[in-house]
Amino acid sequence: LIALEDLPHGKAYKGDVVKVKAGYARNYLIPEKMALYATPQNFERLGMVDPDFETEDQRVARMQRESSMSAREDKFLKEADLLKKYLKDKELKLWRRVEPDSVDALHPGMVTAENLREKLSKQLKIDLEDHEPIHIYTDGSSTTSNTINPLDFSEL
Repeated sequence: LIALEDLPHGKAYKGDVVKVKAGYARNYLIPEKMALYATPQNFERLGMVDPDFETEDQRVARMQRESSMSAREDKFLKEADLLKKYLKDKELKLWRRVEPDSVDALHPGMVTAENLREKLSKQLKIDLEDHEPIHIYTDGSSTTSNTINPLDFSEL
């Protein structure tokens, strides 16, 4: 398979060519558009060279591109992977009192990025810089529940 995005549990990163169990590919990765079958047409469509059929010159060029990552970028990726593993099973709990008769512009039960920064610092001992974004996604249920992704790893 050709990974179109980072696969769960660090199985592969975007652009990697990997082998996985047929059922995992057929029932999850392909339908969720997380991967494509590694066919010549898909390699051509993505502008990639099939690693099994690349020439020695192409292989050397690819290896040079991959190894040209600066030490700073390499350190950043290692730190991001470490943080991703640390946050994997963490849960952040926020409690808000909701006043049904409130006339405030902001709902008293509203959770802001500043609330999350404070709770991340106190509960999980994670201090984020002001330039590091916090994305809040509601799960769409009738009760308010938020999933917090303090760092966006989509560009890694």
